[in-house]
Amino acid sequence: MVRNSLCRVRSLVYPLVLPVFALLLALVWAVPGALAADRGPINSGETKIGFAISAPSYLDTWTFEGTAGDRVLVTAVVTSGSLDTAIDLYPPGGGEKEDSTGNGDRLDHQLLQSGTYTVVVSDSGLSDTGTYNITLLKIPGSMSSPGDPDGGAIASGDTLAGHMVRSDLDGFQFYGEAGDRVLVAAVPTSEMGTNTELYPPGGGEKEAGILSGLLDHQLLQTGLYTIVISDYTNANAGTYEISLTNLTHPQRRPGLYSPRPADKATVRHSGGSLKWAAVAGATGYDVYFGEDVIAPLDLIGEDLGSASAPMPSLEAGTVYYWHVVAHTAGGDIEGPYWWFETGMGSDTVGLYDQAAGNFYLRNANSPGPAHLTFRFGPSAGSWLPVVGDWDSHTSQTIGLYNPTTGTFYLRNANAGGAADVTFRFGPAPCTWLPIAGDWDGDGVPGVGLYNAATGTFYLRNSLSAGAADYTFRFGPTASAWLPIVGDWNNDQGESVGLFNPANGTFYLRNALSGGAADLTFRFGPTPSSWKPMAGDWNADGTDSIGLYNALTGTLYLRDSNTAGAADHTFRYGPSASTWKPIAGDWDGQ
Repeated sequence: MVRNSLCRVRSLVYPLVLPVFALLLALVWAVPGALAADRGPINSGETKIGFAISAPSYLDTWTFEGTAGDRVLVTAVVTSGSLDTAIDLYPPGGGEKEDSTGNGDRLDHQLLQSGTYTVVVSDSGLSDTGTYNITLLKIPGSMSSPGDPDGGAIASGDTLAGHMVRSDLDGFQFYGEAGDRVLVAAVPTSEMGTNTELYPPGGGEKEAGILSGLLDHQLLQTGLYTIVISDYTNANAGTYEISLTNLTHPQRRPGLYSPRPADKATVRHSGGSLKWAAVAGATGYDVYFGEDVIAPLDLIGEDLGSASAPMPSLEAGTVYYWHVVAHTAGGDIEGPYWWFETGMGSDTVGLYDQAAGNFYLRNANSPGPAHLTFRFGPSAGSWLPVVGDWDSHTSQTIGLYNPTTGTFYLRNANAGGAADVTFRFGPAPCTWLPIAGDWDGDGVPGVGLYNAATGTFYLRNSLSAGAADYTFRFGPTASAWLPIVGDWNNDQGESVGLFNPANGTFYLRNALSGGAADLTFRFGPTPSSWKPMAGDWNADGTDSIGLYNALTGTLYLRDSNTAGAADHTFRYGPSASTWKPIAGDWDGQ
């Protein structure tokens, strides 16, 4: 922010400072890293924290990919020192700067060109040092990032919570039509003041804004609107709640919804498809996909006839962005920019000791001690373990099911502590067996139950009480067959399977419906007391089966869903135990 006591002095020295600034900038670009810090790319929805401005250049540079007509909001806010931030925006190709804040800490600009832009953050007098945070929000563009997940879709009637750090800008998007009257309330829940701004589709200037109050506005355009929430000075941290009400049309307007993988999800398997809810009256879809940092998204599907596109090849540990445009007789409907990250490490084994309530998780499919050991749930109980990425982060964590009460207890960390998610599903008391999987392929697992008496599966997409989303019979009734879960065909969604211990046969099905098994094969001895399990043992994107022999404490894992010898055989845990085998990607690697 401007320090008023210095304004007059700075007005006298600016004519001298500007040539020096231009010389320093020229040197920075001529000799990368010679003076300023080249901080690299920043993406829409990101807040970068704690970067230092130091002598002799007193400036940093950042880059992002933009398209002519995009609206960009950039904030650079001091977090320590005597620094007074200024922001300059330079276009692709070395042209003169397009915009500047002078000595302010927020820039609001509509891009004039397409390509890689450079943001220069400097001390306004090129004399003081300190640290700062920087945020970029691009409209259209992603509203959030893995490091700053607040923002995204909001519907009429929603109330969402958010968190601010200095410089933060949180974007929330909804579809509206010209003439709709909308109310937006952003209420601080800790020490900060809210600034609420409303931007129209297509990157135009903001239509409305208010400080610490209710925004009441009649929309001027039709399309995807963006609400931007910030601290009114951009200098305070805190929390808030935001709600949206469309008085004219509370139901959602036509648009692009229900992405699969879900926005902000972690994808643990390659292959499969990108999917979204079909738009009524759409004649085709264009799909754009990529990393969206220093290169535009690639057009991977043009005028597609259905609401899906093949998933491009993925690399582990990468954030991918995607965007859909629906063609209709009334014009194109632009979709939001969604993102997901990949955590395609291999699954490894673990054991659960019911008697002590202890979990023993290992990060390698080899003999050795547990990498993670902790208690969760009661000891000497009948509770049964489940595994899933409950909070849609990279690693998977454990949970328990209490058959006496029909209650799931799920934990977001592989550590002792209270359950993060607790809910009832199914009857109580219950002899049904618990399972968990990503049934709808949205990147977030749900739970399920298998009733061996009737051979029926009951699967729920959300981690909450309610009716099953999928109910179907698979396999015989009144059997001792045991259920397993996996992505048998690398389509991102998980489905069920059964193991018959009497003849050592696996029956795997690719659809969440009744019918014949898609894969049937024998593995292991017959008859068998060995326990079945499944995981992606070799990180190829497809889950395959395994067996655990509790008598010897030996695991037999196979990399393909076919008959044959085990690809991985090792002892883990005690022999002659009642411990339960589990599998997951415990470390996200």
